[in-house]
Amino acid sequence: PPVVFELKSLKKLFLLRNEITFISGSIEKLSNLEKLDFWANKLLALPFELTKLPKLKFLNISKNFELTSLPIFLEHCNSLKKIEAT
Repeated sequence: PPVVFELKSLKKLFLLRNEITFISGSIEKLSNLEKLDFWANKLLALPFELTKLPKLKFLNISKNFELTSLPIFLEHCNSLKKIEAT
């Protein structure tokens, strides 16, 4: 829900098994986000706005079988230490 993007101090967001297909570009408003977990959804793509999350260290997109490749722009996520994408 859009109200999530107003939680400016949120550090961890777990959205497991929700059949999510789309991550809004508004994700960039969560500037304190360190851990983002979309395990077992139905993501079709990742938004470029992930590169605007200066504290993001961990991204889990495992078991999103419709997501067949990682976008090249993820290399610009300087704080990102680990991506799980099995």
